[in-house]
Amino acid sequence: MKWLELHLDTQPAGIEPATELLSEYGIDSLMIDEEGDFKDFLENNHQYWDYVDDELMEQMHGKSRITFYLEDSAEGYNTLAQFRIGLSAFKKQHPEYAPLILSMEMSKTRTGRTTGSSSTSPWRSASGCSSCRNGSRRRRTGASSLS
Repeated sequence: MKWLELHLDTQPAGIEPATELLSEYGIDSLMIDEEGDFKDFLENNHQYWDYVDDELMEQMHGKSRITFYLEDSAEGYNTLAQFRIGLSAFKKQHPEYAPLILSMEMSKTRTGRTTGSSSTSPWRSASGCSSCRNGSRRRRTGASSLS
């Protein structure tokens, strides 16, 4: 089965409101990338690493991204179209959460292996996290813009 891998870039304060918006469209399995969590991971897990690549540090600078998946089907594209309409209204109501840029990659699986280039850095589980519903926090990069 093929999946659409979608990314929504926002401000840190916009993560929780954006996840609530996604939930309104039935999208509850999420991954959240956030610079603050990345720095926290680095500071509290020195035993797992001895060097952090400068490029990775640069990629995570200022990042607040929600990643979610929709099935690559008519139903998935319908959900995406409806969400984009809702996102447009959300952007007008909440300019403080800008950029609110939606981007997409084609994916073979929901585990993050994509047909395009993508890199994954350290991640942690987010069960019970207030800013993500049924997903995990994970670091990801790369995509094409939809908005």
